[in-house]
Amino acid sequence: MREAQNLRDQARSFVNFLLNRPLETPLTPAEMGGEVSRATADLATLRAAALANRPEIEQSERGVRAAQSQVRIERADLKPTVSLGVDGGIQGEEYEFGRGRNFSMVSLLLNWQFFDGGTNRAQVRGARAAARQAEVRRDEVVQQIQLEVQQALDRLTTTSDSLATAEARAEAARAGFRIASRKRDEGVINQVEFIDARSALTGAELNLNVTVFNLLARQAELDYATVAGKLPLPEV
Repeated sequence: MREAQNLRDQARSFVNFLLNRPLETPLTPAEMGGEVSRATADLATLRAAALANRPEIEQSERGVRAAQSQVRIERADLKPTVSLGVDGGIQGEEYEFGRGRNFSMVSLLLNWQFFDGGTNRAQVRGARAAARQAEVRRDEVVQQIQLEVQQALDRLTTTSDSLATAEARAEAARAGFRIASRKRDEGVINQVEFIDARSALTGAELNLNVTVFNLLARQAELDYATVAGKLPLPEV
C-alpha cells in the first residue's frame, strides 16, 4: 500500500513539474466519455488535420522553396546582365565647384559570359539535385506523418474495444460478488468461495482501470500526431 501511494504521489508531482506548477497541485480527473467517442474518428480526416497542423510540413516546404530559389539563382548566372552607372564629382588641383570643374559620367555595361568551362551549368545541376532531395524529404515526412496517424488511431481503436470488454468483465464480477455476498450471509457458501469472488472483482476492476489509462495514453498519442485536443497551459 505504501509503495502504491508513493508511485501515485510521484506521478502527480511529475505531471505538475511538466506543467510548471507546485508539485502538490491536485490533478483534474479525465472525462472518459469524450475520449471514447473520439476513437471513431475518420482516418482521412485525421490525416488531413495532421498535414495541415504539423510544423514539420511547413518546415519541409520552406526547405523545398529555398532549394528552388537556389536553382533560379544559379540559372540567372547563365543569362547576360546589363548595368547602368552614373558618376559625378569635381576635378582639378583644388576643391572648387563650377564650370570646368564639375564632371558627370553615365555608363552602360553589358556582361555576357560565353564560356566558363561548364562551371555554371554544373552548379545549376547541383542546385536541381538539392531541390529534388528537398522534395523527397518533404514527401517522406508526409508519409511518416500519415503512417503515425494511422498507427495512433489503430491503437486507440483497439484499446477502445478492450475497454468495452473490461467494463463487461467488471460488471459481471460485481454481479458475481453480490451473489456471493448474499450466499455468505445466508451461510450457503464457505469463506474461500467468497474470497475468490472478491478477488475476481478486484482483478476485474484493476484491469478496467489499467484499460482506462491505456485509452487516455492512446488518445494523447493521437492528439500529438494530429496536433489536436485541448492541452493544459502551464501556469506562470
